[in-house]
Amino acid sequence: MAAGPEGQAGGRWDAASWTSYPIDREVADLHTVADAAGVGDFVLAGYSGMAAMAGSLVPFTERAKGLMAGGLPLLAGNAYWGMPRV
Repeated sequence: MAAGPEGQAGGRWDAASWTSYPIDREVADLHTVADAAGVGDFVLAGYSGMAAMAGSLVPFTERAKGLMAGGLPLLAGNAYWGMPRV
């Protein structure tokens, strides 16, 4: 049985204390889900806003081996999630 989100992933997130999206916590959560599923490498996928998030996270995890996105022009920018451009 997997531990709760506060004990296993990026920890408790107090939204009021952040001025930008906490990428390191999002990647930690992503890896926790993959580990719980027994998955090593993975392809990130999303549509619309989730495509923006997936596209923004790909450079921050060595485990993402691909990106499948739709409904969003990824080359237009990633300000949708407030993530830095890499």
